[in-house]
Amino acid sequence: MERAGLAAADFAATLMPDGGKDILVLAGPGNNGGDARIVARILDERFFRVTLASAADAQSIPALSWALVIDGLFGIGLAREISGDYAKLIDYANAQSCPVLALDIPRGLASVTGPVLAHALRATPTLPLT
Repeated sequence: MERAGLAAADFAATLMPDGGKDILVLAGPGNNGGDARIVARILDERFFRVTLASAADAQSIPALSWALVIDGLFGIGLAREISGDYAKLIDYANAQSCPVLALDIPRGLASVTGPVLAHALRATPTLPLT
């Protein structure tokens, strides 16, 4: 997990526009959320301004001009529709004008069959982690 988080942090740093420092990391439960938390920690150590948000934070994310949003809400095994606070986080990410990096697969897509599960994240790049 540490190695995957480091690879994702390295890639995320390449997506940052000149002068952009504010990064929103969305972390869910499970291994994908663990990857996201490691990415957040590494980017913070590299002097980026990182805000780590989970479903509990869906109503209180600061209104910043994000340079990057990183999606680590759910892994590739998600097979149910996303609703509630997780749907609010996805809607919030989709409303941003910055790049959105998905770890493994954009949330809200069924990884095996491909359909949208009610709410889907519009990721700019996707980085598969192994």
